[in-house]
Amino acid sequence: MKRLLLLGALLTTVGRSPLAGQVIEAGGLKLKFGGRAQTQFSTTNVSAQELIDEGFPQSSPIPAFNFEIRRLRVATELEFQKWLTGKIEMEFAMAQVHMREVWMNLGIFPEFQLRFGQFKKPFSLLQLT
Repeated sequence: MKRLLLLGALLTTVGRSPLAGQVIEAGGLKLKFGGRAQTQFSTTNVSAQELIDEGFPQSSPIPAFNFEIRRLRVATELEFQKWLTGKIEMEFAMAQVHMREVWMNLGIFPEFQLRFGQFKKPFSLLQLT
C-alpha cells in the first residue's frame, strides 16, 4: 500500500512539470509542439458494502484507486524565417475546450512588430523601472 501511495505521489509531481517539446524544421519553417498535464491520483480503503452498512444508498462500486488527468494543455509554436511567429495553446479541462493563447506576430523590423490575437502581455525591463 505504501508503494502505491509513493507511486501516486510521484506521478502527481511529475505531471505538473512541462512536457518536453518536439521540434520539426523544414526549410524556413519551424514548428515546436509541447504541453502540460495536471494529474490527480487518489486512493481509498472504503468499500461499497461499508457505506451500505452505514445507511447510505447503494451506488456503483468504489474503485480502490483512481488516476485522472484534470487538465491538459497542448501548445504549438510557429516560426517562419524569423519574421513570422505564432502560438496556439488549447486547454482541455472539466469537459470543456478553451483557447488560451492564439496569436501571430509579424516582425517586419526589430523596432516595429505587429502582433494580433489573444496573448499574454509581453514583460520587459520597462515595467520594472
